[in-house]
Amino acid sequence: MVPDQNAGTGIFCPGRKHRLTYRLTCRPRIAGIIPTRMQQERILPLKDIKAILWDLDGTLLDTVDLHWQAWQRILAEYDISLSRESFLPTFGLRNDFLIPMWLGQQITPIEVEQIGNHKEEIYRGLLQQAPLTLMTGAETLLDLFQAQGWQQAIATMTPRENLTTVLERLPIRTYFEVLVTGEQVPKGKPAPDIFLSAARQLGVPVQQCMVIEDSPMGIEAAMTGGMLAVGVGSAFTAGRGDLLLPDLEALAETIQLLLN
Repeated sequence: MVPDQNAGTGIFCPGRKHRLTYRLTCRPRIAGIIPTRMQQERILPLKDIKAILWDLDGTLLDTVDLHWQAWQRILAEYDISLSRESFLPTFGLRNDFLIPMWLGQQITPIEVEQIGNHKEEIYRGLLQQAPLTLMTGAETLLDLFQAQGWQQAIATMTPRENLTTVLERLPIRTYFEVLVTGEQVPKGKPAPDIFLSAARQLGVPVQQCMVIEDSPMGIEAAMTGGMLAVGVGSAFTAGRGDLLLPDLEALAETIQLLLN
């Protein structure tokens, strides 16, 4: 089933009591947009969007395995093995949450900071050595949003040094008016702090912000913050988000479809 063509172009906006989720099971040019829940509070036209808030790791960049490898090295020092399957649900959470979870609550705050810093140093070393490219479809979306006059921000729980390393290697800094990293907010995802901070710095109301996320925790943060939550990758697989697509390439096609 596709949206009523007479209703006007739009995305169904998140309501706190009733949500309509779009889930795209194949390319939009083939399938259209398939609503899987028909309860709706109101329609937010795409033209009302003023800001795009991007997650970084796993959304703009495929860095999941680099983070996993870094955590494997850290935990191996404590004779703890970490499978990729065990790591994936934790991807995107803050170190000060993960380290006590894996090493025990007896870990002191100083130890948490030291272990976390060591992990990020390992990660940056891996990042410097690895080929680094944007996810397929990311550049198309960055250009498309910029052409629409929408402000863009990176809102990531990664430390500032990690983000700086990425921006030194990829020529994407000019797309973003605001950069927000994990150490700038009191609570990590699934709390909405990171996205609320980005919206506030951009000067855009939350209901006019679209968040693009790959993790269910990040999608929960966006929804809690009252923003339109677009789930790709793992979030698509988990069925979390207001607009669900398998990847950024499909999202680019869908946005272009809605704009036209």
